[in-house]
Amino acid sequence: MTTLTMIAALLASPLGPPPPQIVYEDWTPAYETEMMQILPLVRSALDDTLFDYPRTRFRNVEVRRVDGVIRFCGEINALNRMGGYGGWQEFVAIPGIVAINAAVARQFCFPTNGTVSMRTRGDASPLLTYRP
Repeated sequence: MTTLTMIAALLASPLGPPPPQIVYEDWTPAYETEMMQILPLVRSALDDTLFDYPRTRFRNVEVRRVDGVIRFCGEINALNRMGGYGGWQEFVAIPGIVAINAAVARQFCFPTNGTVSMRTRGDASPLLTYRP
């Protein structure tokens, strides 16, 4: 086998795992309604998880619907028990669960497979701001 034939065979063979199979779909009015319905549950989870939810800061929050589940993904700066802010960290929030961990947030907000729909009308941080 010549060198050229070997190179052609290597280029033609699949190397590594198949590429991710992500399907992007449009954000629909039904998704917006669903998001508004679960928003109180997400706020409740934030209130249960965070030491001082009313003074927590959010930024770069995106609302994503991944495989049928709406998720709030972004950055959070929460107060610790000493009264100081802990610094900006990535988070993901779904009804009943809040994870403030970069690896978990990336896994749940940026999947490698599945169906993804994104709400793109600006930063969604005001949606998560504490409201008594």
